[in-house]
Amino acid sequence: MRIVDSLFASTLFLTGVVVFGIVSNASAENRNYNVRGLLTTTYDDNVTLTHVNTKADVIETIGVGLDIKREGTRNHFLGQIDVFRNFFVHNSDFDNTAIILSAKDAFEISSRMRFNVSESFERSQEPRNFEDAFGRNTGRYQTNRYKLFLTYEFDISNYALFQWTYGNEMTSYSRADLNDSTRNEAGARIQYAFDHANRAGLKYEFAIRSFESDNQIANNALIVDYGHNFTKQLQLVLKVGADFINSDISGSTVRGRYEVGLLNDIDEITRAGLSYKRGLNSESTSQDLFDSYRFTGSVGRELMQRIAVFGTAFYGKGEYQQSQVENKLVGAGAGVNYELFRNAIVKLTYDYSQTISNQVSSSYHRNVVGLQTQVKF
Repeated sequence: MRIVDSLFASTLFLTGVVVFGIVSNASAENRNYNVRGLLTTTYDDNVTLTHVNTKADVIETIGVGLDIKREGTRNHFLGQIDVFRNFFVHNSDFDNTAIILSAKDAFEISSRMRFNVSESFERSQEPRNFEDAFGRNTGRYQTNRYKLFLTYEFDISNYALFQWTYGNEMTSYSRADLNDSTRNEAGARIQYAFDHANRAGLKYEFAIRSFESDNQIANNALIVDYGHNFTKQLQLVLKVGADFINSDISGSTVRGRYEVGLLNDIDEITRAGLSYKRGLNSESTSQDLFDSYRFTGSVGRELMQRIAVFGTAFYGKGEYQQSQVENKLVGAGAGVNYELFRNAIVKLTYDYSQTISNQVSSSYHRNVVGLQTQVKF
């Protein structure tokens, strides 16, 4: 079965899961529904996401969303449906509909066993954040992506934990020069907690990405992780590992991977985070391996009871092995939320990003200003 057909079937299944959540909630005493309405006006000075023939435009977005929650004794379900219609004032041929579906279900099988399921589907024509934009092919095109992730956990003892994971990702593009792909991964991890503040883990993971062109990239990874709680608010996570990669195009290679994450709830109204990642990755937009590193920072603070501000920063640099195309992305964003009343929020945001490449056609910059009103019913 072709990837597009599989993706469509998986999306129908995910929709069925969310609908089942609605039906099963109908008779539940602890059911919780939220209907959301959204109206956004956005100014984008580069809606084509390219270096040449750039176009600025104003986009009017109308969105409708639904949240479904169920809280049981041993089961927690959350389903979300979001549909957005984007109208371009000066370039109506860019008008499009974006869709986001997601479902999360957590099962407590027993006091020592847990099983979690997470599914999502997204359809969009542009990256949703700096992470999505990094290493992405330039231009405006539709991306359909389905993700499934399963986790099984077993408490071996009060200090030891065993985890089994499985993931599936299917991606298709509207551009003929981009190959659709499917990625499957499976892994096992053992964690040991030395005390309430220190824990360490060892994980083995196998992943394989298959492209529509019949090329494949397989990866065996061995990862050691360590977590430390300096305080209840300040947490550190370190990951060090090795990837043993076999690519039909690039051949076999061994490369290290490194991750550092720091999360700090500075006080009751302020939160900040920093992260660093480095590794050789298989990206869905290319059959070429992407050797990259990236820094991400974020901060949020509640200034008053109704006003909160937030900011993000991103820096990433990488090179595709075979083509030797180098990409660097610098991005920053800031925003403020104002609660008009209990179920209504107004959000003002600004995002700047610049992609710099040794391939001139892949370099571009972008400024986006948005004013959004969201109401819950």
